Amino acid sequence: MFLPSVQGYLDQMRHAESTTAWLHATHAVKGVARGVGAFALADAAEFAEQNYNSDQATVAAVLDRLTEELAHVAQFIEMRLKN
Repeated sequence: MFLPSVQGYLDQMRHAESTTAWLHATHAVKGVARGVGAFALADAAEFAEQNYNSDQATVAAVLDRLTEELAHVAQFIEMRLKN
């Protein structure tokens, strides 16, 4: 449930056409990430929340970082489920 939810929020961020849409999605990622202890992902979401009005390169880098952190969380979950 966690991974599909966060992926959905990242998709919302990629297509956000307003500050409100961006902030809603980043805030949601931050909350659900903190709720499961994925603090690096939550920190990346907090940075994203604070940097929406940056240039396109920064926004792209923020999205890349979030995607990378989500991949780390997914790997961790997969590893824990195998044990």
